[in-house]
Amino acid sequence: MTDTIIIGGAGRWAQRTYLPLFKHGSDHHLIAVADLPDALRDAKADCGEVVELTGDLASDLATLSTCRAAYPSAQALIVATPPVLHDIYTEWGIRSGLSVICDKPPCAARDQFGHPQRVSEVEASYQHLLELLNGHPNQRVYVPLRRRIHDPYAKLAKAVAEVATMTGQALTTITIHHNNGCYRYPNEYALPGAHGYTDGLGSLTHTGYHLLDFLAYLVGEGDRAPIVIDGHLSRSVTVADAWDSRNPGFDRLVGRSGPTPATSTLGAAAELDLTCHYRIAHSDGQITDAQLDLTQRGCTRRTSPVYPPDTTHDEGRVDDTMIILHQGPLQTLTLTVVDDTSDVPGSIHLTRRLHPTLAAQLGYEPIAIQTTALGPEENARFQHRMISGMLDTISGGDPTPYTQMELPAQALTIDLYTATLRAGHRRPTTNRPSATR
Repeated sequence: MTDTIIIGGAGRWAQRTYLPLFKHGSDHHLIAVADLPDALRDAKADCGEVVELTGDLASDLATLSTCRAAYPSAQALIVATPPVLHDIYTEWGIRSGLSVICDKPPCAARDQFGHPQRVSEVEASYQHLLELLNGHPNQRVYVPLRRRIHDPYAKLAKAVAEVATMTGQALTTITIHHNNGCYRYPNEYALPGAHGYTDGLGSLTHTGYHLLDFLAYLVGEGDRAPIVIDGHLSRSVTVADAWDSRNPGFDRLVGRSGPTPATSTLGAAAELDLTCHYRIAHSDGQITDAQLDLTQRGCTRRTSPVYPPDTTHDEGRVDDTMIILHQGPLQTLTLTVVDDTSDVPGSIHLTRRLHPTLAAQLGYEPIAIQTTALGPEENARFQHRMISGMLDTISGGDPTPYTQMELPAQALTIDLYTATLRAGHRRPTTNRPSATR
């Protein structure tokens, strides 16, 4: 039994990801949910004690400390707040004697893309949390990033490790492309469901962080001590850029006429689309070249002209991921995942090609192709199992399955994340006049 407090627990993400863990005879006990009044009013779950926050940070931290004192049995804190508050509430949890499960990323700053000073604040915040955690050896901080242990991504990592163990060959190139088609009009970036854009946090902080973490996991396995020696952008589109380049064809398709007024500057500097290239050096002299390509404005299933005020960022989303890995002349892995929305089945297609001599030594065919269906809500169910396992660990269970998701394991991911954010300072521009429609 793990007694748990959730901050930000009345929002849609928490209601989908965290609150179901505490229902239907669960082994875990939710003792309190803290959130802003509007979110608490709309909550559709039995949340234990309701702790109303105000948005004033000093006041809210004092309120939470009072709640913590009232429940000395509490062991775990789940942080499901906007990303710019993750590090603050994680620090509060550590200082309050709690182990923490914090949404990604563990640290973020408002309008950070392309602002070196704010990127330095992200780096400093991460180091501060590590130092603080070192002083509390009986507590853990988890960042639940499922691609480290969830198929089919785990199969890729296992195949790479298998060849690396036998031959010493590191990955030579990594290409990751992701289309997250969830189209928004300019004024919709200020809506509550715009998922971080109100703080100027774009695609890199959302799905992009998951993919950067998987990239870090792939190159960070083993004893080669990788370091990021370069990160630069070849493509970058911010929310403000997209305002000027919108094609009216979509307006006609969904029955919307005329231009969309830019009624808010919230999120204007946040990144929508980007392509970033990385050079990663290993201590044995090998080099891995990687590319992350994120597209927020690709094909969408959206049909409504205007998002309702309570929409989530998933409405109408089309989610396509392709990963290509080359391990020198020895192995090539290609993964395609199609996962449109939570109510539409997806698919997984994985191809593994091995050098014939290596395949014979491993006892495999030189070419293996696997295609499987991805059932509706499968990702959500896996997330539930993973979070439940972390709560079991906090209350005394075996920590081994989730060690790779503890805060110290985020070091290389943070390096890649901040390298990309910093590269936005010298991002490519089109230098063209704004379109008029």
